[in-house]
Amino acid sequence: SNEEKWSRVVESFDKLDGYQSQDRTKIIVVVFPLLRDFEKYQWHGVHEKIRNISLEHNFYYIDLLDYYKEYEPEELKISALDYYHTNPKGHEIAANVLNSFIGAIDQDNTKTDRKDAGED
Repeated sequence: SNEEKWSRVVESFDKLDGYQSQDRTKIIVVVFPLLRDFEKYQWHGVHEKIRNISLEHNFYYIDLLDYYKEYEPEELKISALDYYHTNPKGHEIAANVLNSFIGAIDQDNTKTDRKDAGED
């Protein structure tokens, strides 16, 4: 059932939260949208649930729909009948988003680490 599946998601997030608390690991949750009609996208509710649980656990959250919707799904699909897997263009977009995001996190952490060390 969907309830059982969601409960496994919650358990997994709780486990990841333990790692984050234990050794200051940063968790980034990246949601890859289904590669279907982005204008009439039907899974916003699922994305919102994942966003909410991510923020409850103080995880970073990236929804690639925000970046993919500039394209037609057909431009990003690996094949005509595969709505789940992106082609190289989709991977490149995701990689660029993650690279920028991680760079911003690193800059913030460097500032924090220096401040924690007593340097301004």
